[in-house]
Amino acid sequence: MRTSWVKKIKYATFWHVRYGLFDPLTFILISIIVLALYFIVTSESEATIYHNVSLALECTLLPLYALSSSLYLIRDQRVLLFEINMFKDLRCLYISKIISFVISFLPLLVTLSLIGTLFNSSWIILPLTVKIITYASLFASAILLKNTRAALLYLATTYMIVPLSSLVVLTTIVTASKQLIDPLFSVFFYYVSPITMVEFSKFSVIPLSKGYIIALLMSLVIISLSMIIFERLEYDISE
Repeated sequence: MRTSWVKKIKYATFWHVRYGLFDPLTFILISIIVLALYFIVTSESEATIYHNVSLALECTLLPLYALSSSLYLIRDQRVLLFEINMFKDLRCLYISKIISFVISFLPLLVTLSLIGTLFNSSWIILPLTVKIITYASLFASAILLKNTRAALLYLATTYMIVPLSSLVVLTTIVTASKQLIDPLFSVFFYYVSPITMVEFSKFSVIPLSKGYIIALLMSLVIISLSMIIFERLEYDISE
């Protein structure tokens, strides 16, 4: 029974990856992001590199990449019904979408990790990995939305607007009020802006490593809860 379940997930994941996940736009975005990181790590001073990486990657380019992958996997109701009828298992379908979303980031993660390692910026690997997992949790909750337009609005807000706003708020807190970031806000910022928090972790009451662990745990909880809701929500649709 377990083997059959695993086979269903593998088949559904292969179906998502094989038919359109890596389209030409994906590789164009990867090239732009890699060039942006290369330019920053080779031309910026150490004092500004963290800020510029978070601004260019976390607030601009990575959200576009995540949005591209998400919108391919979040289908309208007719396609979703087709997927449900094809795979006959809501949980397997849900898990395959999450796995496919993470797989879509692997070429980008490997390439950026290589650039970071070659140019003494390997610090980018851990926050980038955490960012991908938090993206996956946001994507997981977006799957629950029945309208692709609503999903687009939600993802654009959480992927791009919230991290950009977080950067502004963090900069204001540090430069204007010169106060430490309290635990509640620290947890929020570690979740929505793990790359930005590399620069601001010294102003947080929660250290970087612990903040990342909390962000990962939050992501896993959100993914698990979203899966439970997805099974119940979509079950009526498939009847």
